[in-house]
Amino acid sequence: MTESEWRTRRERINTKLRASTPAWEIVRYKEGLNTSALARHAVEEFPTENGPADYALFVKGQLLGIIEAKKIAVAPQNVLEQAKRYARGANGGPGNWDGSAQGRVPVLRMGNLQNGEIDWNDLAFTSDRGEIEKYKLAPMTVLFNRTNSPELVGKSAIYRGERPAIFAGYLIRVNHEQELLPEYLNYCLSSADARAWCRAVKTDGVSQSNISAQKLAKYEIPFCSLEEQQEIVRRAGLLFGHAKAIEIRYRKALAYTSRLMPAAIEKAYRGELLVTS
Repeated sequence: MTESEWRTRRERINTKLRASTPAWEIVRYKEGLNTSALARHAVEEFPTENGPADYALFVKGQLLGIIEAKKIAVAPQNVLEQAKRYARGANGGPGNWDGSAQGRVPVLRMGNLQNGEIDWNDLAFTSDRGEIEKYKLAPMTVLFNRTNSPELVGKSAIYRGERPAIFAGYLIRVNHEQELLPEYLNYCLSSADARAWCRAVKTDGVSQSNISAQKLAKYEIPFCSLEEQQEIVRRAGLLFGHAKAIEIRYRKALAYTSRLMPAAIEKAYRGELLVTS
């Protein structure tokens, strides 16, 4: 019997998930998904350390299982072994954390890597001592997002030690020599050249892409002296500071004009709008 994997998912697995009592709600994974809010959800293309799983089953914010879909001609044992690998990889993923403020240590995920810095909003937390010890971060550590959408895979950010934190297993903690400044490394990994490299070497899945640690280790960082790196970091910091100031002024102006237009329309309806030449 010939049947493609996507047809197996749509006509067999999706049908059974929706027909169960109570039914599973099927959602596709996207960056920033709050897994702690998932009541009874099957998350498609859920990222794990070993690649994206076809379905991750969440109940009351807890990851309970993995479903791996294959076309009907594939032997069940092969599918089972792949599902096991994804389940083991998910131990370092967000489903292993309580996702609430009850935990002790924040877990940095792909959504927390924004514009080369750590965004401390939408945090998940953990109290698992083993996970904290394994994934704890030292200040001035560069993180690399190895699993994400094709557009966002490979983004990086620097953890500056603002507060204790660990990182998700689908991120890479970049270790480097002392001759390389972390901030300089972060700028290099965020550069247009690095983004083009990521697009060239990524491995694509159904809706997720992956760049392994082995591939990342082969990326050639433009090397210069520590003094030159410091100067590059200083100048880049100034330019990014100016850009941020412009963005803040733009957002204030945009907010002002969005309030101005309704007020002008209201005055026009009342006949109070003055036209001058």
